[in-house]
Parts: sequence; C-alpha cells; structure tokens
Amino acid sequence: MTVDNDIKYNQLLQQFAVAAFEFLSPVESAEQWVSKGTSQSFEQLYQFWQLQHPEAGKIYWQSRSWSMLAWQPISLALIAYYQVQASPDFSRLKQRYHLGNVFGYQFEHSEKALWQQFDTPSLLRKSIAQSLRRVLDQLLEDFSQVTRISPSTAYRNISDGLLDMMLRGAKASSQSIQIEQLEHEFAHWVEDLGLPLQPRAHLFEDTADELQVARVSCCMDYKKQQGRYCVGCPCEPNQKQNKKTCIS
Repeated sequence: MTVDNDIKYNQLLQQFAVAAFEFLSPVESAEQWVSKGTSQSFEQLYQFWQLQHPEAGKIYWQSRSWSMLAWQPISLALIAYYQVQASPDFSRLKQRYHLGNVFGYQFEHSEKALWQQFDTPSLLRKSIAQSLRRVLDQLLEDFSQVTRISPSTAYRNISDGLLDMMLRGAKASSQSIQIEQLEHEFAHWVEDLGLPLQPRAHLFEDTADELQVARVSCCMDYKKQQGRYCVGCPCEPNQKQNKKTCIS
C-alpha cells in the first residue's frame, strides 16, 4: 500500500533518527551533496583522507571513504523498518559532504507518494532492503569512478556496518538485548540485501561485559601513524582465532 503522507513519514524518520543516533540528522541545505552525478564530492572525499593520512595507504583511504558514504543509508533503512514501519524511496536520498565527512541527509521532495506500507514485517524488510541495495550499488558505482574498490570488499564492509548499526539501535532502546534474536534479525537483513552469507560478523562480550561486533572486514585504521585496532578487528594480532578472517 502506498502512503500519501510523505511529510508525516519524513518527520517520523527524523524523530527516531535523532533519538537513536545523535549524529544522524536531516539538513535543509549543503554546500556539497553526495548523490548520483555529483562526482566532485566523491573525489574530494577520497582525496581528503588520502592527504590526511598518506602513510595509511590506499586500502585505508578506500575503506574510510566508503564507510562515510554508506553509514547513513544503512541507519535510515533500519529506522524505517523498526520505528517508522514504512519503506522509503532511497533514490531520493542526498547526503551532505563537508571536509572529509558525510553527515546530514535530505530526501528530495516529490509530488508522488513514495513511502510504502506492507502487511507483514518480512515484506517490509525486503522492500527496504531492495531500495537500500539500489542506492548502495549506485554509490559504489560512482565511487568506483574515483578509486577501484572491489564489490566483495565493499559489501563485507556494509555487512559489518549493518550489524554495528543494529547494535547501536538496540543499545539506544530501553529493552534488554537478546544476542540470538539480534543475530537472527541480522541474518535476514544480510540475505535480503544479497550480501555475502559467510563469513559474517557476529556479537561478543568484551572484558567489560559490553556487547561488541566481531567484524569480518578491516578498516585499516591501525595503518595510521597514531592509529589503532578497532574493537572486534579480525586483524588484531591477539585475536589469533580471527586471523583467517582478516579481510581488507
């Protein structure tokens, strides 16, 4: 069913976005937008991290830039499913670019009714996943005009980021987190998005009994002059059991 109140659903999305992720917010304007056909912003994003950390190398520049491009669409998709319970049209999404960072978003106005509701959660998730996958594919295609990042690397990064954002959202809620349930939901998202099924990120408890994401891909932050291994990094030397899954 198509919903004819576009403003209402955009407002709901914004409300939950700010509540769950303080750093995720809509913006009315930007000096530069990241969207289809805006090649300059993709180039400047990559060049910023290349100049900022020349010692870190190409894989770090690619991973940092790609993560910047993808985190907002992933977050918005999860909020649309779990809170708004309607499917947006991600082809209208624009993201604000500023000094190496991509933060702030806008859905372009349309006279059409572009939110959809579904009878079952599984149909809703599939619709959102399909729309999200299309925008991620377009971002990857545009970014690949600047630097050749392999799709397998890009989508392992997406899978890791997806579980990370699901965990952030769960922590922001007042409910206790059920690890098995969260990982079960994650598996459905991975399948609906057409991401690699294995190896796949999973949750673990750190030494402070805090839930963290054990990742499959590596962002190469440790390659920076003052960089470090992220929590759950598969390339961290002390995580010997994860060495075989260290994928950049």
